[in-house]
Amino acid sequence: MKKFNFSTCSLIFCILTVLSTIGIPISAAKAGKLQSNTSSISYCSRDTTNNGYIDTLVYRQLSKTSIELSWTVVLDTAYEPETPRPGRPPFEPPVEPPCEMIMASKQWQIPRPDLKPQRNTNYNIYNAKNQFVSSTSSNSIVINNLTSVDAHRFRVELNEFQSYVHQKSIDVFLHPTAPSQLTVQVQNNKNLIMNWNASTSNFPVVYYIYDGTTLLGTTQSTSFTVNNASRKLYSITIVAEDTTFKNRSHASNTVPVFLISGTNYVYDADGKLIKQTFGRVVNNVAIEVTYVYTYDQKGNLLKVEKMP
Repeated sequence: MKKFNFSTCSLIFCILTVLSTIGIPISAAKAGKLQSNTSSISYCSRDTTNNGYIDTLVYRQLSKTSIELSWTVVLDTAYEPETPRPGRPPFEPPVEPPCEMIMASKQWQIPRPDLKPQRNTNYNIYNAKNQFVSSTSSNSIVINNLTSVDAHRFRVELNEFQSYVHQKSIDVFLHPTAPSQLTVQVQNNKNLIMNWNASTSNFPVVYYIYDGTTLLGTTQSTSFTVNNASRKLYSITIVAEDTTFKNRSHASNTVPVFLISGTNYVYDADGKLIKQTFGRVVNNVAIEVTYVYTYDQKGNLLKVEKMP
């Protein structure tokens, strides 16, 4: 090793002499590079964005029984413990070694702010029963074997550095929801006029109209008419089926219908008579008489009103 006298050398000369002494060429130092025959060079970069939250969570139906969940994540630029995001438990950032120039075991470690920070992020997926489904480090995942007609609920949990950060849930419908609020009006004692609220589905649906187990017809609208009904008793239900994967909904409410000559009846979604209309002759004039039926929340008849 070369010896030098600090008292007689200039500052610049001393720096160059020290670099040459430890094995770093002066030409490399002038070029702003560090090289060594005995030491390797590695870089570290400080990750200050180790906090975030799941922003959007959506799903796409892939088949009759499978979906793809996908999500976007917003990464915070800095950790602010005094203003935690609502719904997120306190988050302790991981303890990391100082990212500064050190020399240990003949290895240089130099800060490199130009390098992209390396994140340690993964996502755990749970079902409605809080059962673990799967895990991934990407922003999407495919889930198979979903056979229930009812809605599926999934929760995606964001973790960074093995610590919980944030979660978001979504309801998944592979089957159409059941048609609701089915009503049936009897017209002229021979026509059945049906109306209901539409199903919710990922795809267009076709409605199947049944009298018990007998199919009366299909439609893509939310109304259906049976003309010249030949029976005196009907039990009407509606089932929705999507046109892509042929998944069917639960049946709608059932409305019983009685056909009595000379009188028109209107029934509500629970099958209760809510209006009765028939014709009468008063003073040689044909008039229409209507009675309206009112019930309490338990289905008990409260009053019958005759409309003018």
